[in-house]
Amino acid sequence: MGIIEKQTIKGSFFSYLGVAFGFVTVGLLWPRFLEPEEIGVINFLIAVSAILAHIGSLGINSISIRLFPYFRNDKTRHNGFLSLALLFALAGTLLIVAYFFFFKERIVENNTEKSFLVANYIYFIVPFTVATLFYNLFDSLHKVMYNAVIGVFVKDFLFRLLNLILIALFAYFAFSFSLFLNIYFILFSIPALVLIISLSRTHQFNLSVNFSFINKDLWKSIGGVSLFGLMGGMGTIAISNIDKIMINRFIDLEATGIYSIAFLFGTIITLPSRSLGKIATTIIAESWKKNDTGTIHTIYSKSCLNQFIFGGLIFLLVWLNIDLVFMIIPPEYVAGKYVILFMSLAGVVEMATGLNGMIISTSKYYKYQSVFIFFLLFLVIITNYIFIPKYGITGAAIASLLSTVIYNLLRAGFLYLKFKMQPFNYRFLIVLAASILTFLAGSYLQNIESWFLRTVLICLSVLILYLIPILLLKVSVDINSSLSNSYKLILQKLKRE
Repeated sequence: MGIIEKQTIKGSFFSYLGVAFGFVTVGLLWPRFLEPEEIGVINFLIAVSAILAHIGSLGINSISIRLFPYFRNDKTRHNGFLSLALLFALAGTLLIVAYFFFFKERIVENNTEKSFLVANYIYFIVPFTVATLFYNLFDSLHKVMYNAVIGVFVKDFLFRLLNLILIALFAYFAFSFSLFLNIYFILFSIPALVLIISLSRTHQFNLSVNFSFINKDLWKSIGGVSLFGLMGGMGTIAISNIDKIMINRFIDLEATGIYSIAFLFGTIITLPSRSLGKIATTIIAESWKKNDTGTIHTIYSKSCLNQFIFGGLIFLLVWLNIDLVFMIIPPEYVAGKYVILFMSLAGVVEMATGLNGMIISTSKYYKYQSVFIFFLLFLVIITNYIFIPKYGITGAAIASLLSTVIYNLLRAGFLYLKFKMQPFNYRFLIVLAASILTFLAGSYLQNIESWFLRTVLICLSVLILYLIPILLLKVSVDINSSLSNSYKLILQKLKRE
């Protein structure tokens, strides 16, 4: 897993560095200098744009991941694939614009009383959606060209750094929220522009057309992958964004803002999976082309175990120190405490089940992924309808956890039935036992009054009861090997000095 390991490490580095900026920006400074309703409208616009951008992509991102290996040819500039991708994106943009003008008045009417800021800034939906659509497109193109790190860098690191600078300027100069939102959109567009420039600098941005290369069978495959990819991707988009839209509908924009801040803490768990998924998907697609199921099974098994270890570690550090978080941000955000718990658990489940969805979506059974997605979409909407009216924003998090568990169990079961791929073994039980033991110890330590002493002891318990046993028992060969190599590298540098 050389390419995967290197790019995952690099991507995770930028992701977590970006999380540091994101935590300070969105977790600490936004709640202090923006109203919950203002945070709510930003996250509402992003949620709507994510869903519309996926629909507007017309499935081109799935086509890139699954079918680009058939176009790959550096000498012919990949047989005009970029032109094909841009045609899909431009057609999708026209659909988005048409949708906005047809339904703008209805959206305004639905939000005028309860969420007036949405009504005021509704015109931002189109630009946010187009920026999202083109970022997703060019990020997919970089993935299939084995450069997944740059997408992580510009979105998870650069954008968050610029966002931190923006909120600092807002706090100092106290300019209007309207100006803040306009500048925020400009910063939001930068990742897509950087990816376009990156393709140009590497001489990959070529608009030559070679449709003669695409034979009848390939056109048929493009149509099928486009349709099922469009339907298939809705599940991930839905579970990440539809809850914010439904909270705004059932409660109000303030609740959406509080939920969004809590949601941020919960999604920290899944950060390593983003970098892994970006590069591993391309490797898996190439392996299916060669019918190399051994490599796929190895990637699947290792990804599940390593992500479970990292997910458990982050969950323990976040949840066991949760009271420290709420000492820093304004008191009204305490309402999101259990949103963090349930979203973090959902993140651990997502990490522990690895790349099951990517393996299915790049296999000959990719159409079945759409069946799972429709089921997930139905499940997310129904559970949100049930739990939000009863438990408010915590209900939305419970709905996400329940949907995530059922969805991933179904996909894991499908892989076992079709390919006999089953990544779980006794090593998972060791990690689970260490997690439970550490959780119980950390819960006991919550009784200590001094927050500083409590935090230190909790972190020590995570180190002694969770990390050290996993390392000593060599639960993950990859993790032990990476640490050993890092240690040797440090020693070599020290000797040179």
